[in-house]
Amino acid sequence: MLDRTWLTANKEDYFVKVSNTECRILIAEGKAPFMVLGQPLYKGYYAIHDDKNGQLGFAPFKGSSKTAPYWGGQPSTDFADYVAPAPTERVQTVSINEGRTV
Repeated sequence: MLDRTWLTANKEDYFVKVSNTECRILIAEGKAPFMVLGQPLYKGYYAIHDDKNGQLGFAPFKGSSKTAPYWGGQPSTDFADYVAPAPTERVQTVSINEGRTV
C-alpha cells in the first residue's frame, strides 16, 4: 500500500525456490517500522517515476495478471477473502513524501 493506494502482489513475485527443500522470501526487514517490498512489487507493471513532483505511476502491462492500482483502506485480516475491484485502463499516481523511502 502506498498512500492508501494498493497494488497487486502475487506470492510468485516474492517466493523463490532454491532447492526441493528450501525457498526464499524476497522481502527485506530493516530498522524502520516497515518492510521493504522492493523490485518484486514492480513485476507486471509499467512504473513511471516523477521525481520532480514526488510521484510514482503504475499501470499493468498487457497480458499481466496484475490489476490496476486501486484506492482503499486496509483489507480484512483474512487476505484470502479480499477481492480487488475490477481493473481500469488509467494510470494511478501515488504521492511520495519527501525523505520517505518506499
